[in-house]
Amino acid sequence: MGQAVRIIQVGLGPWGRNWAKNVVSAVPGVEAVAWVDPSPDARAQAVADLAIPPDRCFDTLEQAAAAVEADAVLGTVALAAHVEVAEVCIALGKHLLIEKPFTPTAA
Repeated sequence: MGQAVRIIQVGLGPWGRNWAKNVVSAVPGVEAVAWVDPSPDARAQAVADLAIPPDRCFDTLEQAAAAVEADAVLGTVALAAHVEVAEVCIALGKHLLIEKPFTPTAA
């Protein structure tokens, strides 16, 4: 197998932590290299629950992308944050996987 796809996961609430524990960690060829959530409580809970290195947890996607080499972003955020995460990914030139509908409206 070739080199792993390195991802930054954005969103560490209960749903995001579930993805980190039960989906991302189980996919061969994918390596999470950083995690993002604006909530200090969510980041702390992820560090405690998932044994994520605290120095790989960031407030913003921009901070994470500046600190680590990553190929793509996994968005496990609330629907209201999808557009913002997508716009940052476009600006950074990163691929993005969103785990539910992309936006709340077609407009």
